[in-house]
Amino acid sequence: MRSKRPARNEEAGGEEPPKPSSNLPPKEVLDKLPEHVRVAVVEAASFSGPLPPPTTYSEYDRALPGSAERILVMAEKEQDHRIAWETCTLMGARASGTPPRTSGKGIAAA
Repeated sequence: MRSKRPARNEEAGGEEPPKPSSNLPPKEVLDKLPEHVRVAVVEAASFSGPLPPPTTYSEYDRALPGSAERILVMAEKEQDHRIAWETCTLMGARASGTPPRTSGKGIAAA
């Protein structure tokens, strides 16, 4: 089974979900096929980063008005917290003369 890789969306910091396949026959045609010919079609999407892709982001706001703004504020607060934590860790390391440990994803507390 081949998996579709969604296109990267740099502005959203995540990945675009795949578009639904338009080359599938209508459900009525599929229902008439014999059992041994039928095939299951599964599509999945994922994203990484603080914000969902724009299409998903707008769906949040459609489902619950104001939720897109709340997601954005949450991401901004998390970024502020991470920057403050890293700054504090760097200043503490500088004061003690020991280099900060890094984990590859940022600075880890000593």
